[in-house]
Amino acid sequence: MKVVFMGFRGWGLPALEAACEDHDVMIIITHPEEVEPFNTSFSESVAAFGAGRGIRTIISKNGQEEQIRDTLARLKPDIILSSNWRRRIVSDLLQLTRFGGINVHRSLLPKYAGFAPINWAIARGETATGVTIHAMADGIDAGDIIVQERIEISDDDTATTVFHRMVPVVRQLVKTALAQLESCTATYVPQDPKSMEYFPKRTEHDLRINWNHSRGRVSNLIRAQSIPFPSAITSWNTKTVHVEGAKSIERCFRGTPGRIVEITSEGIVVLCGEADGPEGQGLLLTSVRVGDSGPTNPGKIIRSTTECLV
Repeated sequence: MKVVFMGFRGWGLPALEAACEDHDVMIIITHPEEVEPFNTSFSESVAAFGAGRGIRTIISKNGQEEQIRDTLARLKPDIILSSNWRRRIVSDLLQLTRFGGINVHRSLLPKYAGFAPINWAIARGETATGVTIHAMADGIDAGDIIVQERIEISDDDTATTVFHRMVPVVRQLVKTALAQLESCTATYVPQDPKSMEYFPKRTEHDLRINWNHSRGRVSNLIRAQSIPFPSAITSWNTKTVHVEGAKSIERCFRGTPGRIVEITSEGIVVLCGEADGPEGQGLLLTSVRVGDSGPTNPGKIIRSTTECLV
């Protein structure tokens, strides 16, 4: 099939690579590097991939430029494949193709539609997520489901480990969906609008640790914001602290949330909100960045158990 790819860094590249294996990717449409600072943390550039393959690439902020409409009208593609495209794709572009468009989404739709689905799922303590390829329609991630696969989330998983486990799943599902569309064997499963859950882009407000929350909830937030995603943050002595690593401990500590109660060779123990069970409130922070410094053991920076994180 003749494919137009619209996507950006990170999870855009696996979908593009899969499409190129069996189909004619006629053109790549991607964002300028500065459009989403968060996504530039990933090094996988679809523009660089396109240059290496000799595929024409258009840099676009929103996909609505007249040049793009004229190009698609001339090329007459079969389908638009979207993966990590950061803007709404307007319906008049879809009408310039034979099959419309399909989108790669990192959740088990209709749950976790919208932005940052991996991060939101881990932050909220989910035990599973998945990859969905759905037809594009009006609304955010609202089209019919074509293929979908579940991915388990363990207590030790981070957003990064889940992301990397999704990569081969994305590749296979893209190949499957395009093959089904080409052979006219695809089945379209409507999403239940009553089950849809929409999540916004994550901002600094969503990254800030609330030490009044339970130990599990704080730990989930830190796991959800693993490198290269923006780290969970807290404050110490008016300085911003990026928390990159943490783990639970067996010793039972109780007291005021945010208090530093122990300094060990591994890091510092900070109290979270009151626990219902016998496990206590202590969470061991093992790696932090203070300001613009590199990652370090927080026990080498914070040397007093009379201090607090806020």
